[in-house]
Amino acid sequence: MSSLGLRWRCRDENTEADAITNGDFSLFDATKKVEVSMESLGLDLMNSMLARGLELYHLVKEAKDLRREAHQAAWKGGRKKKGRKLRLRAPWDEEFPGSTEEEGDLNDA
Repeated sequence: MSSLGLRWRCRDENTEADAITNGDFSLFDATKKVEVSMESLGLDLMNSMLARGLELYHLVKEAKDLRREAHQAAWKGGRKKKGRKLRLRAPWDEEFPGSTEEEGDLNDA
């Protein structure tokens, strides 16, 4: 069974591929070059790999879209204040019901 996955490659580890992309074949031995024509290739494996790659692309895109939608839904409407502030809900405030916000808040002093 074969598998197909996405992995990041450090650019410095892929200099040969960059050279080929830029038309620079000096890093390769010309005597080992194999001439290939598209007509002589059996592309069944390539076609199946392309199909699996397309499936993987759609799965990754769908996962990103779902994550983005969930994030947007979580923050929709902005942040809302609920109930009383923590310092007014703290258990020690219950012990001193006569204390006012100014008297009970030591952080503002």
